[in-house]
Amino acid sequence: MKDLSHILIASDIDGTFLDSHGKIVGRNIDAIERFKSEGGSFAFSTGRYETTLPEVVPNFDKIMNVPGIFCNGAYIYDADSREILDGVWMDGESTIGILREAERLFPNIAIRFTSPEGPAFIDGKPDASLDLGKWSKILFIDNKGDLEPVREYIMNKYPGRFSFSKSCSVLLEMLDIGATKGTMLDRLKIIMEKRLGHSVTAYAIGDYENDLDMLRHADVAACPSNALDTVKNICTVHVRSCSDGAVADLIEYIENNA
Repeated sequence: MKDLSHILIASDIDGTFLDSHGKIVGRNIDAIERFKSEGGSFAFSTGRYETTLPEVVPNFDKIMNVPGIFCNGAYIYDADSREILDGVWMDGESTIGILREAERLFPNIAIRFTSPEGPAFIDGKPDASLDLGKWSKILFIDNKGDLEPVREYIMNKYPGRFSFSKSCSVLLEMLDIGATKGTMLDRLKIIMEKRLGHSVTAYAIGDYENDLDMLRHADVAACPSNALDTVKNICTVHVRSCSDGAVADLIEYIENNA
């Protein structure tokens, strides 16, 4: 049996671990269990939260054997202890004014933030009724996908304050500038190296814009064939589509090249 205790895999979920219909691919599960039995560390890196992830991956906490990167890099979550190990937050009180500006300038776009109490839309609600404490991320929603003007406006008026990424064509996410999948992959790697007592090689696999930073920070970047061209351009490992078991393909690649 191979010793893969020096390998960490951080996998996106939608369009990567799940198939094109949002279903779990059995071949991926089999490969992950084999990978873990060989000493490997497997984590999800997703825009989802620990409270909503069970809707699509009911046993996510059993699939991961190390902490995962959640909320597109807002924090690292340990499913065993059910606690956040590390995180980067936005202050709601100082951010709500920016959202009100966006609400006025882009009236067709819905705006939602997430606090420890859960997600909440600002539309039609007075500030006093909102939780303006610690926020993990802000979501701009436009069914027509016309979100670039929002990104450009906030980036130009408030430079260096926020990070942006799209998880699909109709959703634009805004987080603190220090909260990205890539930043948290670096921090997760440090956590794992302290736990294991030796160096770790981080493999990352993803398909969309919100995975770009993670893939750039990884030691080895991989993507499924259904990934955006911008993602494919920075990946050295290319595997089959999410529907064909992209994560299983990556694990087989690691096993064959370790």
